[in-house]
Amino acid sequence: MARRALRMKQHYWIAVALAAPLVMGGCSANTTSAATARGSRKEPAVSAIPGEQASRRADAAVAAWKAATVAYYSAAWDDDVGDPALMALMAPPLLNDAERSIARLADLHVVSTGTYSLGDPRVTRMDGDTASVASCMYNGQIARLPDGHPVAGPLGTAEHAEVAAGLVYEEGTWKVATQSFTVVRSCGA
Repeated sequence: MARRALRMKQHYWIAVALAAPLVMGGCSANTTSAATARGSRKEPAVSAIPGEQASRRADAAVAAWKAATVAYYSAAWDDDVGDPALMALMAPPLLNDAERSIARLADLHVVSTGTYSLGDPRVTRMDGDTASVASCMYNGQIARLPDGHPVAGPLGTAEHAEVAAGLVYEEGTWKVATQSFTVVRSCGA
């Protein structure tokens, strides 16, 4: 269990270093299962949909981002580069970066302890088959080497990060294709 928790932070920050950051924010623990984000029916990919349908599309994009983040952590914990949830919830180039990150973490044998929070993600733009989701995540996990010493740099420290994710609507679901982050002092100030 401790190995899983420790690996979680390591995977997050190595992904950040590889331009495959995961969104963290706020102080609430928001998680979504991969099954929730996939959905069973295809909604039209039109940004001019008024009212309730537009709201459902925005909610689905946020759920997809959360599910992709959780899928990444899960695959990283298990050193599973081929986790089918990654392919179901991510699109290139982020998918390729995530797979490389997971492989590197497995090679380093780093573990993490602590918690993380996905914050309060929200859609900042939706245009046809693309959407942008933003959040401020908190990563309180500390990555440690096999000898117990913290990893140098962001892997070995707790940090907040503002994240901007780009999603595409493919095959009836939203997939996270890009992410960027900015380390901040705190979320919501």
